[in-house]
Amino acid sequence: MKDMQHRLDSIQALRGIAVLLVLIFHIAGQQIAALGANPLHDGWVRSGPWNQGYAGVDLFFVISGFIMVYV
Repeated sequence: MKDMQHRLDSIQALRGIAVLLVLIFHIAGQQIAALGANPLHDGWVRSGPWNQGYAGVDLFFVISGFIMVYV
């Protein structure tokens, strides 16, 4: 039983990572809006894993559904 709880904690951690991806995606969007269209400043903001952060929403809901069925 203890091993099953550990695996569920790992899934909860993955759900937390999904939330952080979405949060960073929104922060990066605000950063782009604040910088405007200056390519010298926003190149690092427009590229990177946070650019695909919206996928964290789908991941979050899939994991949440799994946890509801599991419990």
